Amino acid sequence: MEKLVGVKVTWVTLNHPSMPYARKEVEYFDLVPFDDDTTDLDVCEEIYKATNLYQGEYFERLEKFAAKDRGHTAISVGDIVEVDGNAYVCEDFGWRVVSKVDA
Repeated sequence: MEKLVGVKVTWVTLNHPSMPYARKEVEYFDLVPFDDDTTDLDVCEEIYKATNLYQGEYFERLEKFAAKDRGHTAISVGDIVEVDGNAYVCEDFGWRVVSKVDA
């Protein structure tokens, strides 16, 4: 079975040429189908892979609908992925929980 997961990606760019010495955030939200047993961290990893390999249905939707001024496409250190309201920040290795929705 599949479920639709609300995924919000926030690209965080520091010192972007358009705004030197500033922090810029660009967000994109989409409903993405995943298997029922997929965990939040599985979703984060899949979004990471899609944006870093530049392929797949999610990447195609992102390229079509996400703001073009996001600075970069690939998820990298400091960017945030929210899965149904639970927020995770991309680290050098893996993901760190930023906030969790009360169960």
